[in-house]
Amino acid sequence: MVPSKKERWVMFDAIANTYDQINRCITFGSDIYWRNAMVSKISKKASNLLDVASGTMDVAITAAQKCKQLTSITALDMAKDMLSIGEKKCQKRGIKMISSLVADVHHLPFNAQSYDAVTVSFGIRNFEKLDAAFKEMHRVLKTGGELIILESCQPKNPFMRVLNNLYLRWWVQPIGGIMSGEKAAYSYLMETIETFSTPEELSEMLKNAGFSTVSVHLVMFQSVQMIYAIK
Repeated sequence: MVPSKKERWVMFDAIANTYDQINRCITFGSDIYWRNAMVSKISKKASNLLDVASGTMDVAITAAQKCKQLTSITALDMAKDMLSIGEKKCQKRGIKMISSLVADVHHLPFNAQSYDAVTVSFGIRNFEKLDAAFKEMHRVLKTGGELIILESCQPKNPFMRVLNNLYLRWWVQPIGGIMSGEKAAYSYLMETIETFSTPEELSEMLKNAGFSTVSVHLVMFQSVQMIYAIK
């Protein structure tokens, strides 16, 4: 049974305290490389960034540290406990340009053309209505602005798909469940990866939302996609 939107954010709050450690473990540290690659795509002309589904703010913090052109970053999420951990990380690192906001991506509380760039890292699988979320992110982007998405996907290659499913079922699900104490949460996350839209389907949705250019780059044996879209 698919959890409701509210149940999803309660679930993420429940795993907040172990979320970062589990990510390092289940990706063998590769998530750090992916985040660096993601923020490197942010335009040198961008001055403000909206990080949607920011969680514990790993992407927002990486952007603050790596993208010297940015003057402000908004870290947005529905899971307030995840954001609270991110706030503590910012305080520890002396980062002041990031402001956190509990809000829904389907109803972004910003004017049209407010941001130069929007990022979403491993979050779009949890959106209730992808089409509506893509349209909202398109709306708040300035003309020429960029949306950068990092997300899991199923490999096209049948052999790699089998290996990925084994990895999800025998590494991600049990390790995540043991370390967090929330087995159901990681069962849900595994299931969303197995049944999520393909990169081609996501590209079509983004174009339908109004993005003029969409490109996809696959990494980690085709199991992780980086999508770059321009308004």
